[in-house]
Amino acid sequence: NRTQGLGANPLHLDYVNRSHPPQLIGLLGVRQDPSGGGASLLGHLPSACEALSAASSLTLEDPVFRYWNDAGALEVGEPLEAFSILPTEDAFTRFTAKMLPHLDGTDTCLVPSAAPWSKKYALALQELHHALCQRVWEHRLAPGELLVFDQRVFAHGRQAMGPGQGELPKSKRRLLRQLYARLSRAQP
Repeated sequence: NRTQGLGANPLHLDYVNRSHPPQLIGLLGVRQDPSGGGASLLGHLPSACEALSAASSLTLEDPVFRYWNDAGALEVGEPLEAFSILPTEDAFTRFTAKMLPHLDGTDTCLVPSAAPWSKKYALALQELHHALCQRVWEHRLAPGELLVFDQRVFAHGRQAMGPGQGELPKSKRRLLRQLYARLSRAQP
């Protein structure tokens, strides 16, 4: 129940709003959902970005997006006041579909000066989300199976858990272990 309860967890990058989010994520299957739900999802960011219209690409290069901070996060860099979705100075796309419901004309996920144009930003982000959803690989991790991916290449998420979760004892529910890693360059 830790992340987004039992429902779907939309495609996203972890620590999207930090200066140094982890590059690699590992998901280790411990138990599958006995009701058949909870497949892990990976969406290919580079090909989704290539599918964008020119107008949406330009819109998503604006450094006007914000996202909530995990106050206790360690070794993921400093919080960013604002960031662009598509790479400008960064070498990777900073995407989270979790922002979409909050691009509603307020400054919740946009810097205050961009809030009046929230519809433009929401439409561009929706276009990227749609393109990403067309490029999704899904897999139910078996116990002992490890999925490792570069979150600068793949956004990740989860399908909803199957029915009857409330009746399952915790020892029978789907369980994954997650790890973060950063690639570093070898020192001469």
